[in-house]
Amino acid sequence: MNALEKGEGIKKGTKTTVIMSQLVLQKIYNFLKKAIPLCVLLASYSCKERSFNEPTENINDLHKKFKKGDLISYEKLKTTYLDYTPEIFIPIAKYAADSLRYIPAHLDVFESYFDKYNFDHDSVEKADLIKMSKNDRTEALYYLEKAIRYDDTLANRYKVLLAESR
Repeated sequence: MNALEKGEGIKKGTKTTVIMSQLVLQKIYNFLKKAIPLCVLLASYSCKERSFNEPTENINDLHKKFKKGDLISYEKLKTTYLDYTPEIFIPIAKYAADSLRYIPAHLDVFESYFDKYNFDHDSVEKADLIKMSKNDRTEALYYLEKAIRYDDTLANRYKVLLAESR
């Protein structure tokens, strides 16, 4: 019969207290061994980096509203697609420009082609449009000209800077 069974309690420094302390420490260690990776996993999941461009609405709902002519949805999609390759946004901007007759979308098409070829918007005069495919260059300039016809100030600036580069 050990000291606990006799009701004597545990005396400090006895073999029983050492064994029990080791058991307690082993249980704590086993618990932490399982809990720490779980905590790290949960923390990394909850801290998932979220883009400021991510819409608060469902992206499919935005597309549906946009196709019905909602220009606010177009602007939200424009912001959302900043995180994607420009090729994805070009058809959306073309639809807004051509079907919805949304004037700012003409310049959006041109700028999307500009982004597709990694041209710097701040150094337009250095953009070598010859690096663009013939079809992309034709379309980009077509939409730039349409934006200029609508008296878009930035489109006029692009035209001047592009003319200086030649």
